[in-house]
Amino acid sequence: MNSTQIVAKWTPLLVGLEEAKTSRCAWAFEQEAIYLKSLSESQRDQLGGASFKPLRFVFPMIRRAMDFLDESTTDYAHVHAAVSRAVQECAETANEIDPTDFVPVEAQAKLSADLADRLHTALLTVPD
Repeated sequence: MNSTQIVAKWTPLLVGLEEAKTSRCAWAFEQEAIYLKSLSESQRDQLGGASFKPLRFVFPMIRRAMDFLDESTTDYAHVHAAVSRAVQECAETANEIDPTDFVPVEAQAKLSADLADRLHTALLTVPD
């Protein structure tokens, strides 16, 4: 799949994002989808079981993190800070909507670190 096709696939989740960031965000979504599909059942259980809590919020977290990054950032510290902020915001929003979706601070830290690692790698490998 080329970059135009990837952007087209993820267009509904890219609404409102600055044009310069759309291909990078779409690429990050695509890489995250590949990662999630690759998880074994035991790995899914470790991440929240069949409900994938809090992983069902992973795409909004990536999308929100992109708002905090400039269009060329690949520095890990900046990516991690953006992801941490996005995870915190998404966790707070989820808790307001449904308190059973509460994500403990310790889980937020682990999710932030893991997601920042994957997002950083995706941003380093965005095709031209």
